[in-house]
Amino acid sequence: MWLMSAQTETLSRDAALRLPGLTGWPGRLLRAVLIALVAALSGFAGLIAAIQITSGMDETRPADAVLLLGAGVTAQGKASPALLARINHAAWLYHSGLAPIIAVTGGAVVGPVPEAEVARDLLLARGVPTEAILYESTSRSTAENVAYIAPLLAEHGVESVLLVTSPFHLWRARAITEAAGLTVLLSPAPDDPAETRPWMRAWYVLREGGAWILFTLFGW
Repeated sequence: MWLMSAQTETLSRDAALRLPGLTGWPGRLLRAVLIALVAALSGFAGLIAAIQITSGMDETRPADAVLLLGAGVTAQGKASPALLARINHAAWLYHSGLAPIIAVTGGAVVGPVPEAEVARDLLLARGVPTEAILYESTSRSTAENVAYIAPLLAEHGVESVLLVTSPFHLWRARAITEAAGLTVLLSPAPDDPAETRPWMRAWYVLREGGAWILFTLFGW
């Protein structure tokens, strides 16, 4: 009697652990989906950690050129705070003798005025001479920024660049720029507005994670 009672209790406990719908091939499929989901979330968490770590890196030292990636411009043709921070940093790098050329990128994304045109004019106002500025004004993404400016950099014998962008953008921007065959030194804009707003920074870091996945899958 005692043995039968123990066996009955064990069977009851095992049955309780089997949730409805988790037997047979539906159960195996669901478990596989759950495992894949956990693996994907773990991978994304690792990616976010890498973006965070890279955002704190600064490798500023002499290079062949400064590569200033585009950022927002208002519909009225004014530089956004993020673009202004990048422009100020690029001008400082030039005047500090760390690079003889500044390459500016970015087309018209919001309004009719290209980001590169705004950046060029503000660099000129900060004492950077026209002959020190390379310029492309048709790109609409980070991948296009790099792809469209790369031929101009090659024409001028540029092999290494000080990459100027927002800290949260460094991970993806470096990968894209290195894929174009350039040696990259990270030089983030120190006054980027997202760095003073934790909620904004968290949002941009998460968005960069998604953008990295799209770049990896589709090259965007």
